[in-house]
Amino acid sequence: MSKTFASYLNSVRTKNVNRTIFSHVNINSIFNNFELLADAVTGSLDALLISETKTDANFTNAQFHLEVFTPPYRLDKKMIGGGTFLYIRKEIPSKEVKNITVGIKGFIVEINIRKKK
Repeated sequence: MSKTFASYLNSVRTKNVNRTIFSHVNINSIFNNFELLADAVTGSLDALLISETKTDANFTNAQFHLEVFTPPYRLDKKMIGGGTFLYIRKEIPSKEVKNITVGIKGFIVEINIRKKK
């Protein structure tokens, strides 16, 4: 992440004030890149999906706290690869509906935007 990425996100937010903004980032280890990510996304996004977090149960949500977001919905894997976080802005009601671990791994999250699911 760079200042250019943060500037781009801010310009997207400014041009889309009344719209919901989602983003995906393939971070290749959230532990090594968290500070840059936190600086770039704060105040710009409504939801953030992060892949390749390379986290497992030894990492706590407190280590990856982003002020304007709920604790991440997580699908941890081994530190050598994989892992997914989903952050949702605190003002947007959301809940994990199901964690899928048969065949493929993933999670389903219900998000209520403008009183719609």
